[in-house]
Amino acid sequence: MKKYITQFLFIFLCIGHLDAKALHEDSKADKFFKEYSEVMARNYSYYAYGSYQEKFKDKFNDFSSKNLKRVYKQEKRIRSRFLLEIDRAKLSKNYQLYYDLFIDRLEDRLSFHKWNDYHFIVSPHWGIHQSVIYELQVFHQIKNEKDARDYIRKVIDSKRYLAVAKVKMQRQLKKGIVQSKSIILKTLEVLNDSLKGRPFNDVGFDHAILKDFKRKIAHFDHNKQKKLSARLKKVLLGFFSPGLQSIINLYKQAFHLAGNRDGVWSYPRGKDFYDWTLKHHTTTNLSATEIHELGLQEVNRLHQEISLLMPYFDFKGSVPEFLKHMSLHDDFYFENSKNGRQAYLKQTKESIQRIENQMSVLFEKLPQVKFEVLEVPKHLENSSRIAYYVSPSDDQSKPGQYFINLKNMKNLPIYEIEATAFHELIPGHHIQALYKILNKKKVLPRFMKYNNFTAHLEGWGLYSEFLAKEYGGYSTKLSEYGRLTMELLRASRLVVDTGLHAMKWNKKRAIEYLQRNSSMKKDAVISQINRYISFPGQATAYMIGRNKILELRRIAKKNLKDKFDIKEFHAVILGNGVVSLNVLESLVMKYIKGKKDFFI
Repeated sequence: MKKYITQFLFIFLCIGHLDAKALHEDSKADKFFKEYSEVMARNYSYYAYGSYQEKFKDKFNDFSSKNLKRVYKQEKRIRSRFLLEIDRAKLSKNYQLYYDLFIDRLEDRLSFHKWNDYHFIVSPHWGIHQSVIYELQVFHQIKNEKDARDYIRKVIDSKRYLAVAKVKMQRQLKKGIVQSKSIILKTLEVLNDSLKGRPFNDVGFDHAILKDFKRKIAHFDHNKQKKLSARLKKVLLGFFSPGLQSIINLYKQAFHLAGNRDGVWSYPRGKDFYDWTLKHHTTTNLSATEIHELGLQEVNRLHQEISLLMPYFDFKGSVPEFLKHMSLHDDFYFENSKNGRQAYLKQTKESIQRIENQMSVLFEKLPQVKFEVLEVPKHLENSSRIAYYVSPSDDQSKPGQYFINLKNMKNLPIYEIEATAFHELIPGHHIQALYKILNKKKVLPRFMKYNNFTAHLEGWGLYSEFLAKEYGGYSTKLSEYGRLTMELLRASRLVVDTGLHAMKWNKKRAIEYLQRNSSMKKDAVISQINRYISFPGQATAYMIGRNKILELRRIAKKNLKDKFDIKEFHAVILGNGVVSLNVLESLVMKYIKGKKDFFI
């Protein structure tokens, strides 16, 4: 007995020594995590916290070439010192994962700097003009008169912010990095739309910035509201409008330099840039050819699944013919009127209410944060996606917001209502946002709370559409058809994105392919193709991320058998924020090993 006690004490002392070493190394790593977070907070408003939030109260961040070079040097020094001073083998198991993710993050950031001039300031779907509005709406709360004046000063600063963007675009033009004529024409349309509304013109509604400001100062007395609103109107006319107009004028000049080639292969070093975008968004080393082939396989699989539904609709013919038939059937759309829009919103809310009953089966207890189902604001309709989600504020005072573009109801088939809502809200991005709130209460390195790896983020959204099917979310065969058409769209993106940017497809060929493999009308197809042209690689991440989550779930089920718990699995997938796919795999393998060890 004495022999065993001695052995136990020896093992205990060894473990204690190892824990002390790990604790010391963890503490060293924490200093690097903090230093990096401070760099981000000082330079980027979206990452600011604590006292740094005050820095961005009355100004936007500085993304001038000079400042970005300075930030790049800081991040490069942090990476070099981290690799030199931190011994991964000495870290605790949790910190070994943090180490991997931190290196992923820094490598991605440093490479992003390298390709900074290849990212356009405005596109048909997003741009700096909208980021100005978004930042004011989401991050600037008004509790008192000082906050209101800071808001106005920030609008003044938008002219400087837009001027920096103009300099970047001028640099791109000199390097021969020019968008195609078709994209520039659409971009000009979007830019002109962003100057609609009072005080720029009287079209029956306030501009988004003025509308947001008035809502936020509604608790002030009437005279103060009137005075502050009048001041903001002058600032919008004197600063925001001229700043944006200068970019509009530059885009008009760029049109004369543009050609008709839409893929980035036509840019200087375009192939290298596209290879980087694929790695950046998918967090894998898959080549354009591999992704293209995967897309063709997935399209073929989905054609077969959709063909099994065709008898329910008494249709005989090919899958592309069936898709076109369904897209043209008037019974599958609400009327393009106020009543039709209200009916669409109503059915969306009912779909979510039905799936909400399954949340306790699929997820651990989460914060009770409300969400709203809203129409996309009028001034954003021409540039907005069909649907998107905006996370609630960190203090939960602002609910999650699900925006639907109701401009043209013929772009919104009824059969896609449920899958779209499940992707954007529950169990999709709203659940992700709730885990983000939950994660803020955990002792996680701050840099992990602001990661935005597309494959994990959007892969979860697409996985959610499938998850809803498994738990009774789809009410009819029609809605199940809608789920499959949306999945087919994500598969087709793998083909079209790589086709445009790596295989030198022209825009016409891309449009024709997507028309054959989607249920969308031609104008919606063109809008999608414009998106893939403007954001190369991004659209490939959805299917790749979804497939990885399903693959990891199959592995967990196979290894754990009856010990597998779907709630635990989802907590592993979402419980450490948005991570790269290789780190996500490490997390799941760690979970499987720990669970198995526990039951031995």
